[in-house]
Amino acid sequence: MRISTSDDFVLGRYWRGSSDAFRLEFADVFETYVIQSLSARFADSRGESVKVMGTHSESEHSTVVSTMIVHPDGTSQPNVDWRVEDTPAG
Repeated sequence: MRISTSDDFVLGRYWRGSSDAFRLEFADVFETYVIQSLSARFADSRGESVKVMGTHSESEHSTVVSTMIVHPDGTSQPNVDWRVEDTPAG
């Protein structure tokens, strides 16, 4: 598990005072929560599709994928950017 600044953002000022063990456990639980939340949202889709608009590398192991959610009627929502990272775990 890689601990990132997003974990710091979620816990705010409490992050700095947390132990390393707590930070690792929080990062694991938070990742699971995000995956379950997004999975539920995707499962709830009503014909929407995800269109990849482009990608750009941030580093050797990190790429940002820009996407757009397109509704069946052709309207779209604002772009969603996903950071995809190559880690030892996959």
